[in-house]
Amino acid sequence: MKVWLDARQMEERRTAHSYLKERLVLPDYYGRNLDALYDCLTDLSDVELMLLHTEDAQGYYPRVEHVFLEAARENTGLLVRTGKELFQKEAAKTQIRVAREADVEQLLAIYAPYVRETAITFEYEAPSVEEFQGRIRETLKKYPYLVAEQEGNLLGYAYAGSFHTREAYQWAVETSIYVKKSYGQTGIGRKLYEALEGSLALQNILNLNACIACTDEEDEYLTNDSLCFHQHMGYELVGRFQKCGYKFGRWYGMAWMEKHIGAHGSEPFPVKYFEESRRELAEQFGIV
Repeated sequence: MKVWLDARQMEERRTAHSYLKERLVLPDYYGRNLDALYDCLTDLSDVELMLLHTEDAQGYYPRVEHVFLEAARENTGLLVRTGKELFQKEAAKTQIRVAREADVEQLLAIYAPYVRETAITFEYEAPSVEEFQGRIRETLKKYPYLVAEQEGNLLGYAYAGSFHTREAYQWAVETSIYVKKSYGQTGIGRKLYEALEGSLALQNILNLNACIACTDEEDEYLTNDSLCFHQHMGYELVGRFQKCGYKFGRWYGMAWMEKHIGAHGSEPFPVKYFEESRRELAEQFGIV
């Protein structure tokens, strides 16, 4: 079992213990002390821990990392990897390509948990295989639908759709991205979005818009991580709707974020259909 842990969630003692217990499904090792954590780690088997951090990670995290490394020396069933290069290595192993209809079951397996377990999407029921396949087919008529693949396994996908049907809006699209939950914060989402952005630029798209569920109080169904991700990708907040979505007996908000990827001249280049730009996409980005 591979588990990704983020140093940003372990900068302070109380949140570190809560985060580790949730991510590793550890028994209740409170006293909240590192000796008890060490004992739990030495009992794990067939676990690979990926500790994501930057060189300037501070707070409680360096102490937790030391415990992980010491436990791994004692427990041969525990493998610990550390360092920011994990982002680069994991993303480097990932191929970005155009979605195929045969991908539908793997892609639906990525999306369905977001429907059942989160308020990230406001759908109540996961679509059927046939419906999801139809969505892929419909998107590819005009826009890119890209997947991230490692050794035949799909780890995420990103696509674009019409921002609005009126002709004057044709240079704007709405973007969406979903990454397999166990591969969050590995750099795969960034690689997918960068590929999507490059593909849309070849179609002469100028505006990227993302409609993102958000909340004033984070809970087990929704955090604001997606807002942060889009901000890191260069999107800016342009509007927010309060309590417009109801799911799991709670009200959630919706934020619109925007990114410009081209100049808004007096005579913009005409928008191309995705199929018209696929040759360029293959030549420039190796995406087929």
